[in-house]
Amino acid sequence: DYQTGAVVVAAAGTAALGANSYTAMENSVAATIRVVRTGTAIGDFTVGYATRDGSARSGLDYVATTGSVLVTEAAGSATFTIPLINNAYNSLEDRTFQVSLVGLPGAYDLAAPTSAVVAIRDDDVAVPASLPFSEGFESGRYSNYWSLYAAGAGLMERTTHWTRHSGA
Repeated sequence: DYQTGAVVVAAAGTAALGANSYTAMENSVAATIRVVRTGTAIGDFTVGYATRDGSARSGLDYVATTGSVLVTEAAGSATFTIPLINNAYNSLEDRTFQVSLVGLPGAYDLAAPTSAVVAIRDDDVAVPASLPFSEGFESGRYSNYWSLYAAGAGLMERTTHWTRHSGA
């Protein structure tokens, strides 16, 4: 006796990031990243992810994170979050880090984009290029005043000016 039947082989599905780039405000709790699935994979699968420094530094601007997210067959996509650190440093431009998908054993392949740049938009108030504050004194033939100027990364620079008066 011979038995006949069919063997169903499910084609692998794919997992990809939902975008090439993401932006989050520094004062938000976290950056939200989306993973999407395509293809004909049957059932749920788990996708790994990891972060890597760019101009943003882990421990200063965001929390370095590795983990995994469950992408269900019914939902077709899932999200995970990367915690952000709301620091007091004023940046003149967005700071960035990278998030990448990491393949885990399962019934899926990785598809582009597998990595994305996450930009952290600074929420701190910019320091004016020259503060309207100066202090000075005169003593005989000399006068002195100093001013504070922005020197980047929220730091201040003191500049002292001397003037010699003729006469006296």
